[in-house]
Amino acid sequence: MNKKLLLLTLGFLPLSGMELSEPVTIPTAQATDTSMVTFQLQDGTLEIEGNLAHLSQTIKNLIKDVGTDNPIPLPNITLSTWKLIHAQLKRVYNIQDEPENKHAKEALIADINNLDSRAFVDLLNAANYLDITLLYNLMVEYGDLQELTKEYFSQLSPDSARDLIISDLRHKLPPLNAKQIAICKEHTRDVNSVCVARDKIISGSLDNTIRVWDIQTGKQTAICKGHTDTVKSVCVTGDKTISGSCDKTIRVWNIQTGEQTAICKGHTHGVGSVCVAGNKIISGSYDNTIRVWNIQTGEQTTICNGHTDNVDSVCVAGNKIISGSFDNTIRVWNISLLNRLQSMNRKQTDAIYTYLKTAQGNNAKDHWEEIENILNASDEEEAINNLNEPE
Repeated sequence: MNKKLLLLTLGFLPLSGMELSEPVTIPTAQATDTSMVTFQLQDGTLEIEGNLAHLSQTIKNLIKDVGTDNPIPLPNITLSTWKLIHAQLKRVYNIQDEPENKHAKEALIADINNLDSRAFVDLLNAANYLDITLLYNLMVEYGDLQELTKEYFSQLSPDSARDLIISDLRHKLPPLNAKQIAICKEHTRDVNSVCVARDKIISGSLDNTIRVWDIQTGKQTAICKGHTDTVKSVCVTGDKTISGSCDKTIRVWNIQTGEQTAICKGHTHGVGSVCVAGNKIISGSYDNTIRVWNIQTGEQTTICNGHTDNVDSVCVAGNKIISGSFDNTIRVWNISLLNRLQSMNRKQTDAIYTYLKTAQGNNAKDHWEEIENILNASDEEEAINNLNEPE
């Protein structure tokens, strides 16, 4: 069994994609760092010297991303595994500090070969996860992988061995490289939003345009011009694409020709997000509101007030609108109730007006449940009479 197949069996390959037939090379020594770095492991915390920590590319990336003010999380490493790593890191540091130091390299190889199968697999897995290139390469080059693998799996039940292999192949192998099949290049500034309709890609950009592309070839098939500021969001329904812009408008376009078919005006600040539900457009804006529009005419049918900061995301699920805002909240709105309020008959209007006159305070938003009962009742007068008296 060759080394690559054995590593596949154990569930990991080198992060660097190293060809296993290549000889081990010694990287340049790291700069001396005497500071201590704290880590939060799976089962506890510990400190390690900065010069040793920087031997791991994974840790270097984490330090760059999150800093060292708080413990750096390493949830896949246990304290017992870290003891193995720490002992070998000192030897790795000595080797990188003195590449010609054969004694240090021989001592590390001897340590590797003295490990039992469980410790060897744990250390190899950790070296792979932490991307400690020299340690990983030496273990692959000089460790008796075939014997250690045989010994390791002989200690497992058939079910455990099968589950381990399936789990490791699923979670630990590097991802395959995806093949790019098309690239779309015509926008002159950043692209903020994309969506897909069958064989078309729709994009919105800082260059104020919406463009339509063939998904297979990347060729531009239509361009929609009309917005006077950044296009923040695009979505599609049937043969229509909808765009929301920092120019405060939502526009509807023919996806085939790029012709504008409707414009929605009413927001007082830029539009951050748009989506579609049937013949309704829902928009979220930096004026803190969500608004509902008729997709054919562009007429505003509903406004949802409640957020106290920019609304930058909206979506629809059934009869509900969900909105996300810079005020740190997500809010859910009953779109069916809002629609029914827009189409109230005179009897319903009178019933609600009568109720609110007798209620303690006549603010409708404090009495949504009662109002919905009126709208849902077959006999509005009976509904209003059956409501509990306000406290």
